[in-house]
Amino acid sequence: MKTRFVLLIIAVLLSRTPSAGQSKDNMSDPVWTNQERYIREHAGLAVKEMYLSGIPASIKLAQGLLETASGTSRLATEGNNHFGIKCKSSWIGDTLLVVDDDFGPDGRLMESCFRRYAGVTDSYRDHSDFLLTSPRYQELFQLDRTDYRGWANGLQRCGYATNPQYAEKISGLVERYQLHVFDRVPEEDLTACLDYYDTQLYVMRHQENTGETLAANAPPASVRLPDNYKGGWLRENTRIRMITTLLDRGGAGATRETVQVRNEGGFLSFEVAARPQ
Repeated sequence: MKTRFVLLIIAVLLSRTPSAGQSKDNMSDPVWTNQERYIREHAGLAVKEMYLSGIPASIKLAQGLLETASGTSRLATEGNNHFGIKCKSSWIGDTLLVVDDDFGPDGRLMESCFRRYAGVTDSYRDHSDFLLTSPRYQELFQLDRTDYRGWANGLQRCGYATNPQYAEKISGLVERYQLHVFDRVPEEDLTACLDYYDTQLYVMRHQENTGETLAANAPPASVRLPDNYKGGWLRENTRIRMITTLLDRGGAGATRETVQVRNEGGFLSFEVAARPQ
């Protein structure tokens, strides 16, 4: 009995010990929800398409989240179809039959023909082409790309989906996950869009939680970031333009002069030195 008890204790301890292939760093990595994982996997593609087509990245991501159940639907996993686009008469590519909202002569739901893509990139590009080449969606391209609510309402008004709450659902996803941040990613920094997103989220949450901006009016100003923060916007000295955009220092006669980013005991921090004009 005593031997079994000792073996049980050893087994419990071993279950709590990282395996040889599991690093301590990996154990501390953030655990994303399906929604967060979808956003991070497809944000770069959405921003790239935004600059190619004019469709807001926030709308792309919100529609993708909704239409694919955050990347888990059969339409997405088997057909790489992220926007619920049906075959239509002009489609000559591969197809996938899925029960949706089409009814047969007997009044019962029947399988609908959806477009099947070779990869997710093809789906994102076809979504852009679908909106750009359809006359009924042309009014949307008169809107500013930061007007996500206008785009969401327009998609519903133009008949993109039959759900009467489609616009509300799309806008709700944009606001819940702050997807509108991606609509403002500078075109010259497409590859760093997640750094931009993480930085903006950190700034907004800091202000929501403390009621304070990240920099005080009196120089020098320093901000300490948690050690799991990966945003290169605040990590690289070459990001001076972005950092100074984020910081609203205010104060009469104050001007930004330099920005230095350094690592302090597992924390990232930046300091802004200012001088009178």
